[in-house]
Amino acid sequence: MTPSNTQNVAALKRAGDQDLVHPSQDIRYVVIDDESPPRERVVLAHEESDTYDSSYYKTQLRAVESILSPLG
Repeated sequence: MTPSNTQNVAALKRAGDQDLVHPSQDIRYVVIDDESPPRERVVLAHEESDTYDSSYYKTQLRAVESILSPLG
């Protein structure tokens, strides 16, 4: 994934499509399919979704685990 196609960029583009982007604003989102085209990769917090990309979040958890494991 190139830097221009990150989940954050996908969420910002999606929020921009809905005129929801303002300076200093946090954009909350859930990754629903990390393999989809950018704007379909995530849903914003206010949008309803019954699913999420469990493999994406498992990868993220493994990364956190490897960082925190030396701390016990």
